[in-house]
Amino acid sequence: MALEAAERGYRPGVALALVFGWAPGATNDELAEKARAFGVPVRCCPHEAGPPRCWCRPPLPGLLLEFAHRHGVDLARSTLVGTKSLHAGMARALGIAYRGPE
Repeated sequence: MALEAAERGYRPGVALALVFGWAPGATNDELAEKARAFGVPVRCCPHEAGPPRCWCRPPLPGLLLEFAHRHGVDLARSTLVGTKSLHAGMARALGIAYRGPE
């Protein structure tokens, strides 16, 4: 689920979920607090805007794929909850069902 969806109050109704997003300047402590608040792991790219410096630039497929690989997630049986057209495009590209903001 996109960070923006979690910040709007959406919570997954499944046992295994991930909140992913871009959080410039975020510290590990801040991300841990978000994880406690959302009740699921949170992975974010903390880099500031500018030239790409990492593998996890928006729409952040690297964060999602790493989590799926680590936990044996079948993307074809998953749903990405997002808030932007780039989230929908990433879901299509990865073969994941997409649901927009509620």
